[in-house]
Amino acid sequence: MFDIKRAINIGMALYNLSHGELSERSGITASALSNLKGKGNPTLQTMQKLSETFGVPLSVFIGWGEYGQ
Repeated sequence: MFDIKRAINIGMALYNLSHGELSERSGITASALSNLKGKGNPTLQTMQKLSETFGVPLSVFIGWGEYGQ
């Protein structure tokens, strides 16, 4: 199962980014990031933006959010 909040938190921790820095670098508003972390229903386009911001392939970003295997 994929958890977008987990994937974002791992990326932020690995790259030492604050919520505001992630918003600025990704082009996703801070409020949209907060909503995303709360509701967890990302579009493919949003996940692609985040993976590009973290500089990893989308598959790696998705792997960060997988749990319960």
